[in-house]
Amino acid sequence: MKSVTQPTIYKLRERNTETSKELRIGLKVNKKTDVDSISQIILFMITIYKTSIQPHVEYYITIWGYAPKCQIQRVERLKNKIFRLIIRDYSWNTSPRDILSKFNIPSVSQRRDYFNCINVYRCLNGSFPIYMSDMLSYARDINSCVTSHTTNNNLYVLRPRVEMYRQSFQYTGPIVYNNISQDVKNAQPLSCFKVSLKSHSIS
Repeated sequence: MKSVTQPTIYKLRERNTETSKELRIGLKVNKKTDVDSISQIILFMITIYKTSIQPHVEYYITIWGYAPKCQIQRVERLKNKIFRLIIRDYSWNTSPRDILSKFNIPSVSQRRDYFNCINVYRCLNGSFPIYMSDMLSYARDINSCVTSHTTNNNLYVLRPRVEMYRQSFQYTGPIVYNNISQDVKNAQPLSCFKVSLKSHSIS
């Protein structure tokens, strides 16, 4: 049995890349109706991803979202593979960030902060249990000095004594909430807050 040499592997990779380019070029030069139908199929598959796949992938993301970076990258690679299959772009020259940004797909860290801000908003507006609301305090209630930090409805961030505490809701919640603008914080009701927060996190 003949062994496959390294140059042969490179030739196969180049051939696969050329084939994928030919397929994409063939799709582009077809009739306008074909291009429209392909774009509709892509949008439909993205909708399926957001409604059926994304909720399972991001289940309890506010807890595991602060895992080590190497673990988060596994989820990011899975997402990149899914979208490469959707748009049929297998070229190594195409950056996964460009693909996700084209369809306004946030990263794992952005989605984690998004849900964390929603949890903080619910705690401050009394729609979460009292024991969780008691974890958060406004900076103006702790610090008597009048500063920009206390007048912008920012939350007080406790100083962690151990490294593990940096992954808790009591520490991460105020940090991500303080980073959003005042207009987003003042949005009412929760549905308007989600819309404003989503545009803020993507941008």
